[in-house]
Amino acid sequence: MIARRSILAAGVALAAFHKSPKRSSRRRVTQGELEEAKALHGLWLEGKSYGQRANFAYCDLSGLDFGSTAESQVVLRNADFTGADLSGVGGNDVNFHHASLQYASLVSSHFKSPVFSNAVLDGADCRNVHWGCSEKTIRVNLCEEDASKNAVFMNTSLAGTNFDYGRVKGYFYDCSFSSASFAGAQLSWSHFEGPVDGNRFDRAKLIDTSFRHTKISAATFRRATVTRADFYGAQLEPRIAHVLAALDVPIAKRRVRGPDSTGLKATEL
Repeated sequence: MIARRSILAAGVALAAFHKSPKRSSRRRVTQGELEEAKALHGLWLEGKSYGQRANFAYCDLSGLDFGSTAESQVVLRNADFTGADLSGVGGNDVNFHHASLQYASLVSSHFKSPVFSNAVLDGADCRNVHWGCSEKTIRVNLCEEDASKNAVFMNTSLAGTNFDYGRVKGYFYDCSFSSASFAGAQLSWSHFEGPVDGNRFDRAKLIDTSFRHTKISAATFRRATVTRADFYGAQLEPRIAHVLAALDVPIAKRRVRGPDSTGLKATEL
């Protein structure tokens, strides 16, 4: 149970954070303040009158621990991290459902199995992130062995987000990547699903991007820059394979999903 004095102190701190709208005046958040804010946010989500929404807009949380050893999910649903500095933060199962992370810096952050469903990350800086893999699997390149550690993106807005040289093993359902950059990024073993026009990579930069062993049943690539992208071993719906072929993406060793007497099977082009 949280002491009432701690609740009041954390409430005052959160109010102060809310008054720091400029990047140049980011307020530094301590680990203790983050823990208090997480607890208050949990009470707010439960509808408690003494709870308070976590609002870290334009604050400096760089390097903090969001629960890297937590056994239960850290729930930050509907929290506000607009323009915040989250570079180098770490966590295990962190839920950012409906959270605002637009223009936030998440450079070199590491989340083993984060949830970004319905979140807004427009314009966020996600260079060199490691999401959906443990430290061990990142080192030995065995992310495919643990399907439980996927990053989850459902109806997530990632317009203009910079994922250059990041590593994300995720489940993507009907997301927007318009004008996003994935130069040198690794999306291997990820799944892309949704409606026919879901997962929109329109005008995105896919330069030296790895889609190795991905499963892609829903994606669009209108006016995307696709240069030296690697789709080795990827399972693609035929219409997506044809779109990529029109963009001069090498088709050798790409796998196209097609019907047979038992359902769907993968065949090489």
